[in-house]
Amino acid sequence: MPARPVATRESVVQLRNSGCLTWKQIVKQTGVKERTAKRWYQQWKEEGRVFRKTSSGRPRIVRTERNIQRISKSSKGKRRKSVRKLAKQLEGVGSKSTVHRVLRDDLGYKPVRIKRRVKLTDDQKEH
Repeated sequence: MPARPVATRESVVQLRNSGCLTWKQIVKQTGVKERTAKRWYQQWKEEGRVFRKTSSGRPRIVRTERNIQRISKSSKGKRRKSVRKLAKQLEGVGSKSTVHRVLRDDLGYKPVRIKRRVKLTDDQKEH
């Protein structure tokens, strides 16, 4: 995923209000796509706000930033723990499925099964 542009909505609105820059110059200077810059400016003109509206969805209760950090910290180390053990270890975080969801979606971990190998005997090693 490409890095987010450094420019903010405020800077785009200020540059456009100065009146001396065209859209192409603003795009070149800020690194924001023209369509995005125009939409930001239109929102400011119509609604008088520069910042995004808050999300209308249900607020997160369990998958908060603090809990994601706790799961991340406890899942690192030489020996990886199972999701079931992590959920038991971190009581207030949530269920096993919540821990699994955080590991998969928020932290980008993938479930992997460890392959067990049969140990070779000395006779087998000689051949």
